[in-house]
Amino acid sequence: KFINKEDFGSCFVLESEGHIKLVKGLAEWRGYDESTCRWLVDHRHVGLHKLGMCFPILSALEKLKGVHIYSPKKRPKFQILGGKQLPWFIGDKSTPVIHIFESQFDAFSLLQLAGTDTSVLITRGASNITKAKGYLESIIGKASSRVAIYIWPQNDVTDDGGQTAAQKWCDGLVNEFQTVHIVHTPNEYEDLD
Repeated sequence: KFINKEDFGSCFVLESEGHIKLVKGLAEWRGYDESTCRWLVDHRHVGLHKLGMCFPILSALEKLKGVHIYSPKKRPKFQILGGKQLPWFIGDKSTPVIHIFESQFDAFSLLQLAGTDTSVLITRGASNITKAKGYLESIIGKASSRVAIYIWPQNDVTDDGGQTAAQKWCDGLVNEFQTVHIVHTPNEYEDLD
């Protein structure tokens, strides 16, 4: 569902009460430290829309194009408002290492564990794999072959063909980037989050 002509910037400018509520709510819901949640909110990576918690959809020039909204009580739980779904980069453009995730929640877990100076690219699903390399290279201003790429697949359930959605996601990223390091999440966990 696409809705245009809405000021999405206001989703990321919160008064102190809204800011505190979002930080505490995200920390309780996902199990992150409040300091990580505060950093995410302060840096406009998480905001509030009237429909729910939201995440920015940014162009490669970092222009806010829309929001990716999470509404747990609605179907579908995720909605895109204002634009097309794009990958999402968080981090330092001069980084020598980039971690790629399918989900923002897994990426947020790494930011908590490794520090908010870690650089991540979130594909926001398998359908954005073919956009990932061009988007990343536009953001960092250099060939992706000049950075170490680590991809973090989820431990998905195998389909009827014996393959997982995560394997298809990994295969797509390997095709895009050629040289990557695949991080193995122990089987007892679904993902890093």
